[in-house]
Amino acid sequence: MADIPNADVCYLDKMPPEVRQKIFGFAIIFEKDVAPFQVKKRSNKFFWDKAQKDPKKASDVPQLTAVHLSRCSKKIYDEVATTHLFYQVNQYVLNPSLFPESTEDNN
Repeated sequence: MADIPNADVCYLDKMPPEVRQKIFGFAIIFEKDVAPFQVKKRSNKFFWDKAQKDPKKASDVPQLTAVHLSRCSKKIYDEVATTHLFYQVNQYVLNPSLFPESTEDNN
């Protein structure tokens, strides 16, 4: 009879941090470019999908895997959030209207 793994043991914790980071990186990569939209003008908070702006559609937009991972445990949250892994493994398209004109352009 085959041994059944103990469900109370987290084998992810037993892996070296570099291996966990590789796994997390594969898990949180977004299949298309991320195009953030500001929640409101002058805010440092962003939506990652236009549908999130509409309260009727917002609940239909799935949360990012990075959000789910960060809710697993404090340790995983720290490893994903403090390493800025989401920003390292994804590509972004920024809307130029989000940035004020530079002073050099006005001279």
